[in-house]
Amino acid sequence: MINSDFHFLRPEWLLALLPLAVLALWLLRQHKRQGNWLNVCDAELLPYLLQTRAGGRAKARVFWPLSLAFVLAVIALAGPTWQRLPAPAFRNDTGLVIALNLSVSMDADDIKPSRLLRSRYKITDLLRQRKDGQSALLVYTRQAFVVTPLTDDVETILNLVSGVNTDIMPIQGRNTLAAIRQSVDLLKQAGIQQGDILLVTDAVEAIDPAALEKTRGPYRISVLAVGTETGAPIKQTGGGFLKDKNGNIIVARLQVKPMKKLASLSGGIFQSMTADDRDIQTLTHFFDRAAKAQGAKDAQLKLNVWRDFGPYLLWLVVPLAALGFRKGLLCLALLVLLPLPQSSWATEHSEVWQKLWKTDDQRGQQAFKQQQFERAAELFKQPDWRAAALYKAGKYEQAAKIWQQQNSAEADYNRGNALAQAGKLKAAIEAYQQALAKKPGFEAAKKNKELIEKLLKQQQQKQQQSSDSKKSESQKNQQNQNQQDSSDTSQNAEQNSVQDQSKSDNGEQLKDQRGDSSKQTESSPKDKKESVRDEEKQAKAKQPADESKADAEQKAVTTSEAKKPNEDQQAVEQWLNRIPDEPSGLLRRKFRYQYQQRRQ
Repeated sequence: MINSDFHFLRPEWLLALLPLAVLALWLLRQHKRQGNWLNVCDAELLPYLLQTRAGGRAKARVFWPLSLAFVLAVIALAGPTWQRLPAPAFRNDTGLVIALNLSVSMDADDIKPSRLLRSRYKITDLLRQRKDGQSALLVYTRQAFVVTPLTDDVETILNLVSGVNTDIMPIQGRNTLAAIRQSVDLLKQAGIQQGDILLVTDAVEAIDPAALEKTRGPYRISVLAVGTETGAPIKQTGGGFLKDKNGNIIVARLQVKPMKKLASLSGGIFQSMTADDRDIQTLTHFFDRAAKAQGAKDAQLKLNVWRDFGPYLLWLVVPLAALGFRKGLLCLALLVLLPLPQSSWATEHSEVWQKLWKTDDQRGQQAFKQQQFERAAELFKQPDWRAAALYKAGKYEQAAKIWQQQNSAEADYNRGNALAQAGKLKAAIEAYQQALAKKPGFEAAKKNKELIEKLLKQQQQKQQQSSDSKKSESQKNQQNQNQQDSSDTSQNAEQNSVQDQSKSDNGEQLKDQRGDSSKQTESSPKDKKESVRDEEKQAKAKQPADESKADAEQKAVTTSEAKKPNEDQQAVEQWLNRIPDEPSGLLRRKFRYQYQQRRQ
């Protein structure tokens, strides 16, 4: 039942009824004039006396249903309502800044796989369990650097967490107060009145309470302790362990007391890192408790939200509007639309809709996040983004051509990576050299250049070994052939001497014994023919064996040559897999630039 709260949400739409009222009055006036002629003339004579258009009465019959549909549509647009919707005015505007310590002590492996890797896992779990509010990530040693400012997009932070390591920092050391100061600046810049700062670290130096209170402001500071009190030595990338000035191995131990003191002074909590998710649950509950308390406090605040009943009136407009069409026109439209495939129509509709509200680069970024790299390459307009999409799609040569058109050290470095992936190692080395010429301190380009040079040397050594093996095989074959020819000549000489000896023996027998000589002369041609046939058979029998040996040797050579490209390709892939494509290089250059600006 409609109560006294009935009103229109958009009453200005009711002004659209004025043109309809004017049109209705004019039609009534026209109809009234025709009614006056009925008093003086028969109704049968009116069509012959009055000038009326064909179909005028039919149009008049259609006008009134369409007018009613128009009135209902205007009322629906005006938004009739009489029911209030419950909507609390509270919204969680809390902020959380995670400050990760990237000192070399975080490389200790007293907790597996290492302190830093375990910290990255915990940060990922904490961000995934954080349902609302804004989050930020910064890293610090002696100075603090912002990885991402406060944002609702958790996925952006998670993509950058994987590239965080101790090598990206331009300076080592530890300054907890600098990390707190940078965190407070992020919260104030975002307008966050109530927030938390979480230090993920293995040590905290002594901080003056007065300086801490002045720096932190209204924000709480909590600590997630990483490591064990027994500690572990710090591994170095080149091998061995980190040592002090006296040559003693440094053992990084967890310092618990300063952390607990810092958390208690700032109103936060201290939590040791656990093997399960108890630490993350404790921290999440603590961060959400303040937001829930504020929500309970503001639970009585309600927004002025009313339920709009206008859309329900459109169900009455549809059948009335259908009367305004010609007979069968609406059915014809339905028959035309029904055969269309719904999937293709939805795809085209969504594509057109996205074009209206998003640029090509935005749609390309969306396709890139969905790992549709070829589609992203077609959409991107910016050259560097398009080249990155082509690189991810495996079209390395096309990506290299785009990067070649850009005059920067980063473009040459990316072009070198693409050429290396395409197998053009010499061109990749030239690209790295150009990047180093433009930016001498480009560590990533220097490392990749060294990797590709080693790979190129290995390939050249393999090619030299294969050529040497081919030469030795050809020499062996030549020697075998020479030996076979010499053996054949010796056999022929022996056969000739045997034949000459047989002739001399036959001559002596003819002189001594004439009767026997006639028999021997008749049989000797037969014996010769048989001996020749036997030799031919033996030669034929030896020939296939020799040919089979040659074929086997040739097959062995071809199979060895076929295996070598596969082995080379595997070696190329192993070397190229070592080329970094994670965001650590970007963060390293960013922090180094910021550090240089601060020094200036």
